[in-house]
Amino acid sequence: MPAQHHELIRALKAALRSRGMTYSALAQALQISEASVKRCFSQNQFTLDRFSKILDVLEMDFAELVEFNEKQKPSLDALSFDAERALVETPALLLVAIAAIGRWSFEEIHRFYDLDEPALIRHLARLDRLGLIALQPGNRIKLQISPRFRWRPEGPVMQYFKKRVLPEFMQSDFERSDERLHVANFMLSAQSNAVIQDQLDRLMRQVELLQLQDSKLPIDQRLGNTLVMAIRRWNFSEFSNLRRR
Repeated sequence: MPAQHHELIRALKAALRSRGMTYSALAQALQISEASVKRCFSQNQFTLDRFSKILDVLEMDFAELVEFNEKQKPSLDALSFDAERALVETPALLLVAIAAIGRWSFEEIHRFYDLDEPALIRHLARLDRLGLIALQPGNRIKLQISPRFRWRPEGPVMQYFKKRVLPEFMQSDFERSDERLHVANFMLSAQSNAVIQDQLDRLMRQVELLQLQDSKLPIDQRLGNTLVMAIRRWNFSEFSNLRRR
């Protein structure tokens, strides 16, 4: 049975516990015997229909179960400054870190990038020591980060992004069907600014959920995308110089 199937069953059990729902109560809601419920969980065998009905009882959909499962995992919210510096000092290590965060498997990284197995294993072992992943038997990669994980705002990785990545990213007219650029200047109250920030946070969570869902697809069905979102109270200096004194 695939490891992902086992993980979803564990998530289902955890969701039941979080709601204080016993097997007896679940059986009553499903209108089946408690023995049948116990057998499903002990043998990890569910029909799709029964799995869906349990989610209905929990008032969850599949995406919410996946998100719930992610929240049960290790809660590293950020790497240390020194750990981030180690990443940017070795571009291949940073590449492997970003691939791991993007839920690439060992085989996918090895097939896609010019890294031989010993080198890739060394990089993954380094990421293990830095706390980003746990390198498991069979070169399986287990992320050790929480859904709240972010690069440090003024840390080495964000500085690398601003200086090296962002200028190259912006060298586009953003006219292709899979590209979009919006630039807007507006006057807002502090309250409205807070609303926009909240919406950006919501969008970021949606992106992370979509990435998690798409990580199950073959690598040739996933394409590299970069999303940049920012808002700040700011005036362009050349315009500010024209303000009436």
